[in-house]
Amino acid sequence: MTSDCRSCGSSNERIARFCRECGSAISPVAAGPTGALTPALVRQLAGRRADYYVQAFARMFPDGTVALKPSWNWAAFLGSVFWMLYRGLFLEAFVLLSFELLFGLAHLPLWPALMVGQGIFGNAIYFLALERRARRATAIAA
Repeated sequence: MTSDCRSCGSSNERIARFCRECGSAISPVAAGPTGALTPALVRQLAGRRADYYVQAFARMFPDGTVALKPSWNWAAFLGSVFWMLYRGLFLEAFVLLSFELLFGLAHLPLWPALMVGQGIFGNAIYFLALERRARRATAIAA
């Protein structure tokens, strides 16, 4: 696999940090973080409030680099498991609910940390689920 230099356009190895022709720095992934997950596909897979997720994912992946950054999601913070079920994240909801029931009831101070963590990483969890759905749809179509 190769990636193109943004300065001179020459082809370099995917793991190269600097261009072999001009010597300029190459971003970790020049093709973008989402692979097949384009804004149009996010709009198709996400349904309601898809524009919010397109903007949130663009903020999480600035300049096409793979640097998953936390972002705040009020619905995930306030709704937690119910937000996951609404978004179709059934496996994630089951895991979170199981974790909350097993450890949260015994350790009451853990509940606020779980809620804040869900709010911070809700968009990242949803992004990974949409990527998984896109890969599954591509595999079925092939």
